Amino acid sequence: MILLAHGSTTDPASRVAAEQIVQKMRGQAVFRSIGLALLEEAPHLSDVASAMTGALIVFGLFAGEGLHGAQDGPRLVEQLGRADAIFAGTVTNLDGLEELIAAAIAKSIHPAQFHQERAR
Repeated sequence: MILLAHGSTTDPASRVAAEQIVQKMRGQAVFRSIGLALLEEAPHLSDVASAMTGALIVFGLFAGEGLHGAQDGPRLVEQLGRADAIFAGTVTNLDGLEELIAAAIAKSIHPAQFHQERAR
């Protein structure tokens, strides 16, 4: 799997946040490998994809289906020229995302209460 994020040549915040997400996901060991590609800085999708074997699923790490999620992501995946690569949309379109966000907020506001309720 590859997460495709914005990145920026002037501010590292987008890249750093995306790198943190990828590191957490790697710790879950759900996918054989997880790569990070960026639109405005290296590593770019073509470079990351060329280093990976097997089928690729690319998720856009964007706030919605705007220009990057609706046009750039699908176009860049198509330009890879790989029949085994798909653009799966943006992570904001995944089912259950609202519940994950609500749980993360609850955990940050009331960590002890959150852990007690999860233990039940």
